[in-house]
Amino acid sequence: MKKIIILAALALIIQTGVFSQCLPDGITFTTQEQIDNFQTNYPGCSRIEGDVLINGDNIVNLNGLEPIFHINGDLIITRCNSLENLVGLGNLDTIMDEFNISYNASLFDLQTLGNLKYTGYLTISTNNSLQNLLGFEGLLNVGNSVSIIQNINLLSLAGIENLVSVGHSLTIQSNALLENLTGLENIISVGILDIDNNESFTSLSGLNNLSTVYYSLGISHNNSLLTIDQIGNLTEIGGLNISYNENLNSIAGLANINKIRGFVDIVSNDKLSSLYGLENITTIEGPLFIRGNDVLTDISGLINVTAVDGSVRIFENNELSSLFGLDNINYESINDLNIYSNPHLSICEVQSICNYLGNSNGSIYIVNNANGCNSEEEVQIACETLGIQQLNSTPNIFFYPNPASNEIFVTNKEKLNINEVNVYSQLGTTMLHSKGILDKIDVSTLNQGLYIIEFVTDGMKHRDKLLIE
Repeated sequence: MKKIIILAALALIIQTGVFSQCLPDGITFTTQEQIDNFQTNYPGCSRIEGDVLINGDNIVNLNGLEPIFHINGDLIITRCNSLENLVGLGNLDTIMDEFNISYNASLFDLQTLGNLKYTGYLTISTNNSLQNLLGFEGLLNVGNSVSIIQNINLLSLAGIENLVSVGHSLTIQSNALLENLTGLENIISVGILDIDNNESFTSLSGLNNLSTVYYSLGISHNNSLLTIDQIGNLTEIGGLNISYNENLNSIAGLANINKIRGFVDIVSNDKLSSLYGLENITTIEGPLFIRGNDVLTDISGLINVTAVDGSVRIFENNELSSLFGLDNINYESINDLNIYSNPHLSICEVQSICNYLGNSNGSIYIVNNANGCNSEEEVQIACETLGIQQLNSTPNIFFYPNPASNEIFVTNKEKLNINEVNVYSQLGTTMLHSKGILDKIDVSTLNQGLYIIEFVTDGMKHRDKLLIE
Protein backbone atom coordinates (compact mmCIF):
# COMPACT_ATOMS: atom_id res chain seq x y z
CA MET A 1 0.00 0.00 0.00
CA LYS A 2 2.84 2.38 0.91
CA LYS A 3 4.48 1.64 -2.42
CA ILE A 4 1.29 2.52 -4.27
CA ILE A 5 1.02 5.85 -2.41
CA ILE A 6 4.67 6.67 -3.07
CA LEU A 7 4.35 5.81 -6.76
CA ALA A 8 1.19 7.89 -7.04
CA ALA A 9 2.86 10.85 -5.37
CA LEU A 10 5.90 10.49 -7.61
CA ALA A 11 3.68 10.38 -10.66
CA LEU A 12 1.94 13.54 -9.49
CA ILE A 13 5.29 15.30 -8.99
CA ILE A 14 6.48 14.24 -12.43
CA GLN A 15 3.17 15.29 -13.99
CA THR A 16 3.28 18.64 -12.24
CA GLY A 17 6.86 19.20 -13.40
CA VAL A 18 5.92 18.37 -16.98
CA PHE A 19 2.96 20.69 -17.01
CA SER A 20 4.72 23.50 -15.12
CA GLN A 21 7.37 23.84 -17.84
CA CYS A 22 5.77 24.73 -21.13
CA LEU A 23 5.84 26.67 -24.39
CA PRO A 24 9.53 26.31 -25.33
CA ASP A 25 8.88 28.47 -28.40
CA GLY A 26 7.07 31.11 -26.37
CA ILE A 27 3.62 32.57 -26.90
CA THR A 28 2.01 35.68 -28.37
CA PHE A 29 -1.20 37.25 -27.04
CA THR A 30 -3.02 39.61 -29.42
CA THR A 31 -6.57 39.47 -27.97
CA GLN A 32 -8.27 39.54 -24.59
CA GLU A 33 -9.83 36.17 -25.37
CA GLN A 34 -6.41 34.51 -25.68
CA ILE A 35 -5.42 35.82 -22.25
CA ASP A 36 -8.72 34.82 -20.66
CA ASN A 37 -8.38 31.26 -22.06
CA PHE A 38 -4.69 30.79 -21.16
CA GLN A 39 -5.34 28.54 -18.15
CA THR A 40 -7.81 26.43 -20.16
CA ASN A 41 -5.53 26.09 -23.16
CA TYR A 42 -2.35 25.47 -21.14
CA PRO A 43 -3.38 23.85 -17.85
CA GLY A 44 -0.68 23.82 -15.20
CA CYS A 45 1.62 26.07 -17.25
CA SER A 46 3.52 28.23 -14.76
CA ARG A 47 7.04 28.30 -16.25
CA ILE A 48 7.20 29.52 -19.85
CA GLU A 49 10.49 28.54 -21.45
CA GLY A 50 10.30 30.93 -24.42
CA ASP A 51 9.38 34.57 -25.02
CA VAL A 52 6.04 36.15 -24.14
CA LEU A 53 4.70 38.93 -26.38
CA ILE A 54 1.52 40.79 -25.40
CA ASN A 55 0.38 43.07 -28.22
CA GLY A 56 -3.24 44.00 -28.87
CA ASP A 57 -5.43 47.09 -28.77
CA ASN A 58 -8.40 45.28 -27.23
CA ILE A 59 -6.46 43.79 -24.31
CA VAL A 60 -7.80 45.43 -21.15
CA ASN A 61 -6.43 43.18 -18.39
CA LEU A 62 -3.93 40.38 -17.77
CA ASN A 63 -5.88 38.49 -15.10
CA GLY A 64 -5.70 35.26 -17.06
CA LEU A 65 -1.92 35.13 -16.68
CA GLU A 66 -1.92 34.76 -12.89
CA PRO A 67 -0.55 31.17 -12.98
CA ILE A 68 2.74 32.32 -14.56
CA PHE A 69 5.63 32.39 -12.09
CA HIS A 70 8.64 32.26 -14.39
CA ILE A 71 9.54 33.36 -17.93
CA ASN A 72 12.82 32.01 -19.22
CA GLY A 73 12.88 34.33 -22.22
CA ASP A 74 11.67 37.88 -22.88
CA LEU A 75 8.47 39.52 -21.68
CA ILE A 76 7.37 42.28 -24.05
CA ILE A 77 4.21 44.31 -23.51
CA THR A 78 3.75 46.76 -26.36
CA ARG A 79 1.01 48.77 -28.08
CA CYS A 80 -1.71 47.69 -25.68
CA ASN A 81 -3.52 51.01 -25.73
CA SER A 82 -6.48 49.83 -23.63
CA LEU A 83 -4.35 48.32 -20.87
CA GLU A 84 -4.34 50.43 -17.69
CA ASN A 85 -2.26 48.25 -15.35
CA LEU A 86 -0.42 44.96 -15.07
CA VAL A 87 -2.73 43.24 -12.59
CA GLY A 88 -2.44 39.55 -13.38
CA LEU A 89 1.35 39.33 -13.29
CA GLY A 90 1.54 39.44 -9.51
CA ASN A 91 2.93 35.92 -9.19
CA LEU A 92 5.79 36.48 -11.62
CA ASP A 93 9.08 36.22 -9.76
CA THR A 94 11.70 35.78 -12.49
CA ILE A 95 12.32 36.90 -16.06
CA MET A 96 15.60 35.54 -17.36
CA ASP A 97 15.99 37.73 -20.42
CA GLU A 98 14.11 40.89 -21.31
CA PHE A 99 11.11 42.61 -19.71
CA ASN A 100 9.95 45.24 -22.16
CA ILE A 101 6.92 47.48 -21.57
CA SER A 102 6.48 49.92 -24.44
CA TYR A 103 3.91 51.90 -26.44
CA ASN A 104 1.03 51.43 -24.02
CA ALA A 105 -0.86 54.70 -24.08
CA SER A 106 -3.27 53.85 -21.24
CA LEU A 107 -0.90 52.01 -18.90
CA PHE A 108 -1.20 53.81 -15.58
CA ASP A 109 0.69 51.66 -13.07
CA LEU A 110 2.68 48.46 -12.65
CA GLN A 111 0.93 47.13 -9.57
CA THR A 112 1.12 43.41 -8.76
CA LEU A 113 4.69 43.00 -10.05
CA GLY A 114 5.84 43.02 -6.45
CA ASN A 115 7.10 39.43 -6.58
CA LEU A 116 9.51 40.02 -9.47
CA LYS A 117 13.04 39.66 -8.08
CA TYR A 118 15.26 39.18 -11.11
CA THR A 119 15.23 39.99 -14.81
CA GLY A 120 17.83 40.06 -17.58
CA TYR A 121 16.58 43.20 -19.36
CA LEU A 122 13.96 45.65 -18.18
CA THR A 123 12.62 48.18 -20.68
CA ILE A 124 9.79 50.58 -19.83
CA SER A 125 9.20 52.94 -22.72
CA THR A 126 6.55 55.14 -24.32
CA ASN A 127 3.82 54.55 -21.76
CA ASN A 128 1.95 57.83 -22.00
CA SER A 129 -0.05 57.53 -18.77
CA LEU A 130 2.58 55.95 -16.53
CA GLN A 131 3.40 58.19 -13.53
CA ASN A 132 5.55 55.94 -11.33
CA LEU A 133 7.03 52.44 -11.14
CA LEU A 134 4.99 51.15 -8.22
CA GLY A 135 4.71 47.40 -8.52
CA PHE A 136 8.43 46.63 -8.82
CA GLU A 137 9.09 46.63 -5.07
CA GLY A 138 10.39 43.07 -5.17
CA LEU A 139 12.95 43.67 -7.93
CA LEU A 140 16.49 43.25 -6.55
CA ASN A 141 18.79 42.62 -9.51
CA VAL A 142 18.80 43.13 -13.25
CA GLY A 143 21.42 41.00 -14.96
CA ASN A 144 21.75 43.14 -18.06
CA SER A 145 20.05 46.50 -18.70
CA VAL A 146 17.33 48.78 -17.36
CA SER A 147 15.94 51.30 -19.84
CA ILE A 148 13.29 53.81 -18.78
CA ILE A 149 12.65 55.82 -21.91
CA GLN A 150 10.12 58.34 -23.22
CA ASN A 151 7.40 58.00 -20.62
CA ILE A 152 6.06 61.51 -21.03
CA ASN A 153 4.09 61.67 -17.77
CA LEU A 154 6.50 59.76 -15.53
CA LEU A 155 6.93 61.84 -12.36
CA SER A 156 8.89 59.46 -10.14
CA LEU A 157 10.96 56.29 -10.12
CA ALA A 158 9.25 55.28 -6.88
CA GLY A 159 8.60 51.55 -6.93
CA ILE A 160 12.12 50.22 -7.57
CA GLU A 161 13.53 51.22 -4.18
CA ASN A 162 14.90 47.73 -3.55
CA LEU A 163 16.89 47.47 -6.78
CA VAL A 164 20.52 46.85 -5.76
CA SER A 165 22.47 46.23 -8.97
CA VAL A 166 22.26 46.50 -12.74
CA GLY A 167 24.82 44.35 -14.53
CA HIS A 168 25.17 46.44 -17.67
CA SER A 169 23.41 49.75 -18.29
CA LEU A 170 20.88 51.92 -16.48
CA THR A 171 19.40 54.42 -18.91
CA ILE A 172 17.00 57.19 -17.89
CA GLN A 173 16.13 59.00 -21.11
CA SER A 174 13.55 61.39 -22.55
CA ASN A 175 11.13 61.34 -19.62
CA ALA A 176 9.87 64.89 -19.96
CA LEU A 177 8.49 65.45 -16.43
CA LEU A 178 11.00 63.47 -14.36
CA GLU A 179 12.93 65.77 -12.00
CA ASN A 180 15.29 63.47 -10.07
CA LEU A 181 16.34 59.88 -9.39
CA THR A 182 14.40 59.34 -6.18
CA GLY A 183 13.59 55.64 -6.12
CA LEU A 184 17.15 54.45 -6.77
CA GLU A 185 18.30 54.94 -3.17
CA ASN A 186 19.47 51.36 -2.68
CA ILE A 187 21.29 50.80 -5.93
CA ILE A 188 24.96 50.02 -5.27
CA SER A 189 26.44 49.20 -8.66
CA VAL A 190 25.78 49.65 -12.37
CA GLY A 191 27.80 49.02 -15.49
CA ILE A 192 26.84 52.19 -17.39
CA LEU A 193 24.76 55.03 -15.93
CA ASP A 194 23.27 57.24 -18.62
CA ILE A 195 21.02 60.21 -17.73
CA ASP A 196 20.00 61.76 -21.03
CA ASN A 197 17.50 64.26 -22.42
CA ASN A 198 15.14 64.60 -19.46
CA GLU A 199 13.80 68.13 -19.91
CA SER A 200 12.64 68.72 -16.31
CA PHE A 201 15.55 66.98 -14.64
CA THR A 202 17.05 69.19 -11.91
CA SER A 203 18.92 66.86 -9.55
CA LEU A 204 20.80 63.56 -9.28
CA SER A 205 19.38 63.04 -5.81
CA GLY A 206 18.37 59.45 -5.26
CA LEU A 207 21.75 57.80 -5.88
CA ASN A 208 22.57 57.81 -2.16
CA ASN A 209 24.37 54.46 -2.03
CA LEU A 210 25.84 54.14 -5.51
CA SER A 211 29.49 53.13 -5.10
CA THR A 212 30.45 51.57 -8.45
CA VAL A 213 30.06 52.55 -12.09
CA TYR A 214 32.10 49.98 -13.94
CA TYR A 215 32.11 51.47 -17.43
CA SER A 216 30.90 55.05 -17.78
CA LEU A 217 28.83 57.85 -16.26
CA GLY A 218 26.96 59.97 -18.79
CA ILE A 219 24.98 63.13 -18.01
CA SER A 220 23.82 64.85 -21.19
CA HIS A 221 21.07 66.97 -22.74
CA ASN A 222 19.35 67.68 -19.40
CA ASN A 223 18.50 71.33 -19.96
CA SER A 224 17.06 72.08 -16.51
CA LEU A 225 20.02 70.61 -14.62
CA LEU A 226 21.97 73.37 -12.85
CA THR A 227 24.36 71.40 -10.64
CA ILE A 228 25.64 67.85 -10.38
CA ASP A 229 25.01 66.72 -6.82
CA GLN A 230 27.20 64.30 -4.93
CA ILE A 231 26.67 60.86 -6.41
CA GLY A 232 26.56 58.35 -3.58
CA ASN A 233 29.95 56.99 -2.59
CA LEU A 234 31.53 57.06 -6.03
CA THR A 235 35.33 57.27 -5.91
CA GLU A 236 36.16 55.55 -9.18
CA ILE A 237 34.33 55.28 -12.49
CA GLY A 238 34.98 53.84 -15.91
CA GLY A 239 34.52 56.99 -18.01
CA LEU A 240 32.91 60.41 -17.69
CA ASN A 241 30.74 62.21 -20.22
CA ILE A 242 29.17 65.56 -19.29
CA SER A 243 27.76 67.13 -22.42
CA TYR A 244 25.07 69.39 -23.85
CA ASN A 245 23.53 70.40 -20.53
CA GLU A 246 22.50 73.96 -21.44
CA ASN A 247 22.22 75.40 -17.91
CA LEU A 248 24.70 73.30 -15.96
CA ASN A 249 26.96 75.62 -13.94
CA SER A 250 28.57 73.32 -11.36
CA ILE A 251 29.99 69.80 -11.23
CA ALA A 252 31.10 70.10 -7.60
CA GLY A 253 29.28 66.90 -6.66
CA LEU A 254 31.95 64.82 -8.41
CA ALA A 255 34.55 65.80 -5.82
CA ASN A 256 34.83 62.31 -4.31
CA ILE A 257 35.99 60.74 -7.57
CA ASN A 258 39.76 60.17 -7.64
CA LYS A 259 40.24 57.84 -10.60
CA ILE A 260 38.68 57.50 -14.03
CA ARG A 261 39.42 54.24 -15.80
CA GLY A 262 38.55 55.60 -19.23
CA PHE A 263 37.75 58.77 -21.16
CA VAL A 264 36.71 62.23 -19.95
CA ASP A 265 34.46 64.28 -22.26
CA ILE A 266 33.35 67.76 -21.15
CA VAL A 267 31.41 69.01 -24.16
CA SER A 268 29.08 71.94 -24.93
CA ASN A 269 27.84 72.84 -21.46
CA ASP A 270 26.89 76.46 -22.17
CA LYS A 271 26.92 77.78 -18.56
CA LEU A 272 29.83 75.79 -17.11
CA SER A 273 32.64 78.21 -16.20
CA SER A 274 34.99 75.94 -14.23
CA LEU A 275 35.88 72.32 -13.62
CA TYR A 276 35.80 72.56 -9.82
CA GLY A 277 34.68 69.15 -8.65
CA LEU A 278 37.40 67.24 -10.49
CA GLU A 279 40.29 68.33 -8.26
CA ASN A 280 40.69 64.94 -6.58
CA ILE A 281 41.14 63.03 -9.82
CA THR A 282 44.72 61.84 -10.21
CA THR A 283 44.45 59.45 -13.14
CA ILE A 284 42.50 59.43 -16.41
CA GLU A 285 43.04 56.12 -18.18
CA GLY A 286 41.74 57.39 -21.51
CA PRO A 287 41.59 60.52 -23.69
CA LEU A 288 40.69 63.96 -22.33
CA PHE A 289 38.33 66.09 -24.46
CA ILE A 290 37.22 69.59 -23.47
CA ARG A 291 35.18 71.09 -26.29
CA GLY A 292 32.60 73.75 -27.02
CA ASN A 293 31.96 75.03 -23.48
CA ASP A 294 31.08 78.66 -24.20
CA VAL A 295 31.88 80.29 -20.83
CA LEU A 296 34.53 77.91 -19.51
CA THR A 297 37.43 80.01 -18.21
CA ASP A 298 39.04 77.78 -15.61
CA ILE A 299 40.23 74.17 -15.95
CA SER A 300 42.40 74.21 -12.83
CA GLY A 301 40.11 71.56 -11.35
CA LEU A 302 42.33 69.11 -13.24
CA ILE A 303 45.45 70.21 -11.34
CA ASN A 304 45.99 66.85 -9.62
CA VAL A 305 45.76 64.75 -12.77
CA THR A 306 49.18 63.21 -13.33
CA ALA A 307 48.42 60.93 -16.27
CA VAL A 308 46.06 60.45 -19.18
CA ASP A 309 46.13 57.63 -21.68
CA GLY A 310 45.95 58.91 -25.22
CA SER A 311 44.72 62.20 -26.67
CA VAL A 312 44.40 65.61 -25.04
CA ARG A 313 42.07 67.78 -27.11
CA ILE A 314 41.05 71.28 -26.08
CA PHE A 315 39.02 73.09 -28.73
CA GLU A 316 36.18 75.54 -29.41
CA ASN A 317 35.98 76.88 -25.84
CA ASN A 318 35.22 80.55 -26.51
CA GLU A 319 36.33 82.10 -23.19
CA LEU A 320 39.17 79.82 -22.12
CA SER A 321 42.37 81.87 -21.76
CA SER A 322 44.77 79.52 -19.99
CA LEU A 323 45.64 75.83 -19.72
CA PHE A 324 46.49 76.10 -16.03
CA GLY A 325 45.26 72.84 -14.59
CA LEU A 326 47.02 70.57 -17.04
CA ASP A 327 50.39 71.33 -15.44
CA ASN A 328 51.07 68.03 -13.72
CA ILE A 329 50.18 65.54 -16.45
CA ASN A 330 53.12 63.33 -17.36
CA TYR A 331 53.81 64.22 -20.99
CA GLU A 332 54.74 60.60 -21.73
CA SER A 333 51.12 59.56 -21.13
CA ILE A 334 49.95 61.84 -23.99
CA ASN A 335 50.18 60.60 -27.59
CA ASP A 336 48.07 63.18 -29.40
CA LEU A 337 47.81 66.92 -28.62
CA ASN A 338 45.13 69.10 -30.25
CA ILE A 339 44.61 72.70 -29.11
CA TYR A 340 42.62 74.74 -31.58
CA SER A 341 39.82 77.26 -32.14
CA ASN A 342 39.89 78.71 -28.62
CA PRO A 343 39.79 82.43 -29.55
CA HIS A 344 40.95 83.76 -26.12
CA LEU A 345 43.49 81.07 -25.29
CA SER A 346 46.89 82.77 -25.01
CA ILE A 347 48.60 80.81 -22.22
CA CYS A 348 49.46 77.26 -23.22
CA GLU A 349 52.96 77.12 -21.73
CA VAL A 350 52.15 74.83 -18.83
CA GLN A 351 54.58 72.15 -17.72
CA SER A 352 52.96 69.16 -19.41
CA ILE A 353 52.53 70.96 -22.74
CA CYS A 354 56.08 72.33 -22.71
CA ASN A 355 57.48 68.91 -21.91
CA TYR A 356 55.38 67.29 -24.63
CA LEU A 357 56.49 69.80 -27.26
CA GLY A 358 60.12 69.40 -26.29
CA ASN A 359 60.32 65.64 -25.92
CA SER A 360 57.47 63.74 -27.54
CA ASN A 361 57.23 62.21 -30.99
CA GLY A 362 53.42 62.26 -30.80
CA SER A 363 51.17 64.33 -33.04
CA ILE A 364 50.72 68.07 -32.42
CA TYR A 365 48.01 70.40 -33.74
CA ILE A 366 47.92 73.94 -32.34
CA VAL A 367 46.10 76.56 -34.46
CA ASN A 368 43.44 79.30 -34.34
CA ASN A 369 43.93 80.35 -30.73
CA ALA A 370 44.95 83.78 -29.39
CA ASN A 371 48.46 85.17 -29.75
CA GLY A 372 50.91 83.20 -27.67
CA CYS A 373 49.13 79.93 -28.36
CA ASN A 374 48.40 80.23 -32.04
CA SER A 375 50.98 77.70 -33.19
CA GLU A 376 53.38 75.10 -31.91
CA GLU A 377 56.25 77.56 -32.40
CA GLU A 378 54.57 80.29 -30.32
CA VAL A 379 54.04 77.92 -27.40
CA GLN A 380 57.63 76.68 -27.56
CA ILE A 381 58.91 80.28 -27.44
CA ALA A 382 56.70 81.01 -24.42
CA CYS A 383 58.02 77.89 -22.69
CA GLU A 384 61.61 78.97 -23.25
CA THR A 385 60.94 82.59 -22.26
CA LEU A 386 59.51 81.63 -18.89
CA GLY A 387 62.06 78.92 -18.29
CA ILE A 388 59.12 76.64 -17.74
CA GLN A 389 61.33 73.58 -17.58
CA GLN A 390 62.48 74.76 -14.15
CA LEU A 391 59.00 75.14 -12.76
CA ASN A 392 56.91 72.55 -10.97
CA SER A 393 59.98 70.71 -9.71
CA THR A 394 57.68 68.68 -7.47
CA PRO A 395 53.91 68.11 -7.46
CA ASN A 396 53.74 68.23 -3.66
CA ILE A 397 52.20 71.72 -3.49
CA PHE A 398 49.10 72.74 -5.45
CA PHE A 399 46.89 75.81 -5.40
CA TYR A 400 43.50 76.75 -6.83
CA PRO A 401 41.69 78.44 -8.47
CA ASN A 402 43.93 79.40 -11.34
CA PRO A 403 43.01 81.82 -12.91
CA ALA A 404 42.15 83.63 -9.68
CA SER A 405 40.73 87.02 -8.80
CA ASN A 406 40.47 87.39 -5.00
CA GLU A 407 42.19 84.52 -3.20
CA ILE A 408 43.86 81.18 -3.75
CA PHE A 409 43.85 78.05 -1.59
CA VAL A 410 46.95 75.94 -1.05
CA THR A 411 46.97 72.13 -0.92
CA ASN A 412 50.06 70.65 0.69
CA LYS A 413 49.72 66.88 0.45
CA GLU A 414 53.16 66.06 1.86
CA LYS A 415 52.68 68.35 4.85
CA LEU A 416 55.71 70.40 3.87
CA ASN A 417 56.58 73.35 6.06
CA ILE A 418 55.82 76.36 3.86
CA ASN A 419 57.83 79.27 5.28
CA GLU A 420 56.81 81.95 2.79
CA VAL A 421 55.10 82.63 -0.51
CA ASN A 422 56.31 85.14 -3.09
CA VAL A 423 54.51 86.34 -6.20
CA TYR A 424 56.66 87.85 -8.98
CA SER A 425 55.80 89.73 -12.13
CA GLN A 426 57.10 88.39 -15.43
CA LEU A 427 59.97 90.88 -15.09
CA GLY A 428 60.96 89.44 -11.73
CA THR A 429 59.54 92.21 -9.51
CA THR A 430 58.19 91.00 -6.15
CA MET A 431 54.45 91.78 -6.08
CA LEU A 432 53.40 89.86 -2.94
CA HIS A 433 55.24 88.40 0.02
CA SER A 434 53.55 86.32 2.74
CA LYS A 435 54.73 84.33 5.75
CA GLY A 436 53.10 82.13 8.37
CA ILE A 437 50.32 79.55 8.04
CA LEU A 438 49.52 79.80 4.37
CA ASP A 439 46.55 77.67 3.36
CA LYS A 440 44.87 80.75 1.85
CA ILE A 441 46.48 83.76 0.14
CA ASP A 442 44.85 87.09 -0.71
CA VAL A 443 45.69 88.10 -4.30
CA SER A 444 42.99 90.74 -4.72
CA THR A 445 45.59 93.54 -4.97
CA LEU A 446 47.18 92.10 -8.11
CA ASN A 447 46.27 93.43 -11.53
CA GLN A 448 45.14 91.15 -14.32
CA GLY A 449 47.98 89.25 -15.91
CA LEU A 450 50.46 86.43 -15.60
CA TYR A 451 52.70 86.00 -12.51
CA ILE A 452 55.12 83.49 -11.06
CA ILE A 453 54.22 82.16 -7.61
CA GLU A 454 56.98 80.76 -5.41
CA PHE A 455 56.49 78.53 -2.35
CA VAL A 456 59.53 78.42 -0.04
CA THR A 457 59.82 75.28 2.08
CA ASP A 458 62.71 73.99 4.19
CA GLY A 459 65.66 74.27 1.85
CA MET A 460 63.62 74.25 -1.39
CA LYS A 461 61.66 76.55 -3.67
CA HIS A 462 58.66 75.46 -5.70
CA ARG A 463 57.48 77.67 -8.58
CA ASP A 464 54.42 77.79 -10.76
CA LYS A 465 52.47 80.24 -12.88
CA LEU A 466 49.54 82.24 -11.54
CA LEU A 467 47.00 83.99 -13.75
CA ILE A 468 44.97 86.87 -12.31
CA GLU A 469 41.76 87.73 -14.12
